[in-house]
Amino acid sequence: MLEVARALGAQSGVVPVMPDLSASTETSGIMVSLEGVSPQHPDPSQFYRMRKVDRDLGTKYARFPRWGTLYSAAHVEALGGVKRIEQAVRPARVETVGTATYFQLTESVAMATSDEALAKQAAFTKLAVPILPPELPG
Repeated sequence: MLEVARALGAQSGVVPVMPDLSASTETSGIMVSLEGVSPQHPDPSQFYRMRKVDRDLGTKYARFPRWGTLYSAAHVEALGGVKRIEQAVRPARVETVGTATYFQLTESVAMATSDEALAKQAAFTKLAVPILPPELPG
């Protein structure tokens, strides 16, 4: 994935690792089941916030952090830089990808839904609030 990101000059993106069909909801922007009613995304508010600003994701706003998160230099700087993110989140892997930075929460995808990874994701989300899509009214 990182080689593709480098080749394309990607500035933002995520590698969602979620149970069952949740990851497809995250990447497709569609949130109903095959039956047409059941939300699949584990956090519907995040889903709707990203949908509301989808044209500005990656520029004005960043996606919510996931197991793998690629943030632009501007987004990293807005969060206080790589060192601040490392201190707050303690990712297992940090890699420069062009002018962006990739943060991976655990060494192995096998641990992507572990308590450790979820705690790191929560810490990253808390830190990233200034660059995330705004809360929706109501």
